[in-house]
Amino acid sequence: VLAMFGQVFEKTAEMAKAYGVLNKRVDLAIDYTTHLYYGDVNAQMVVGTKPERGTSYGYTYATVSIVEEGRRLTLFAVPKGVFTTDAKVVELLLRQALRVVRVRTVYLDRWFYKGDVINKLQEMGVKFLMPAVQSKRVVEIMKSAQAPAVIDYRMGITSARKGRRWFREDSPRYRLVVAEDAGQKRAFATNLEVEPHHAHELFEMYRKRWGIETSYRVKTEFRARTTSKNYAVRLFYFLFSACLYNLWILANVHLGKLARLILEKPLITAKLFGTMLYKMFYIDDGG
Repeated sequence: VLAMFGQVFEKTAEMAKAYGVLNKRVDLAIDYTTHLYYGDVNAQMVVGTKPERGTSYGYTYATVSIVEEGRRLTLFAVPKGVFTTDAKVVELLLRQALRVVRVRTVYLDRWFYKGDVINKLQEMGVKFLMPAVQSKRVVEIMKSAQAPAVIDYRMGITSARKGRRWFREDSPRYRLVVAEDAGQKRAFATNLEVEPHHAHELFEMYRKRWGIETSYRVKTEFRARTTSKNYAVRLFYFLFSACLYNLWILANVHLGKLARLILEKPLITAKLFGTMLYKMFYIDDGG
């Protein structure tokens, strides 16, 4: 199923390139989405999640999406199992994305603030930006540093008993940027070249990441419902909804090209597009 949809996502990117919307470098976001589950918790690929609407389990998928206005295509998606590391997820998604686009910056939330993830991002040669988890050491730096500040930082481990920091051989190095927004200090982890007097710009840059959250909400308009226990069916439906979402994006790009307009809002809503597809392909019992 993944191999099949990998080809579909690549084809979609080729179509977008034909419209001229992927000719430049693009910003990407990587994130997880979870579909809540209420059945047997030992079923294939069911993972624990935060309690919500009467359950603490669900199916989790990771996606990599373009977060540029008007071309928020999903480039690939993979399922996350109990034993799948976040670093592996990032690697799988970025390898597919790098096949079809040139990447400027990858945005991630603080869930991905982990040594193996940061090492993987740097190993793959991509620029990244994410909020730093406010560990004891990061909090100390935020209190002592006068914002804006750019600090060469190495992620270490602090002993709970002795309070000493020590480093593993593969402890990642990156820039810890302390900036101020609305009177509050924030810390970002990045490998971007940042001058202190430009540190405040990271807030505006990071707001792009919300584009992937918006895409998840829109995808629910295209998602089929099922009670099947066959995980391949569930995976198929999720990836199919992502492909329909991409077609909706391309349809609006096409209309914009025809009208020679840069669309700030879609001319066709996701709901209307879904209704149009349904009517186009639905065949009643009479044939």
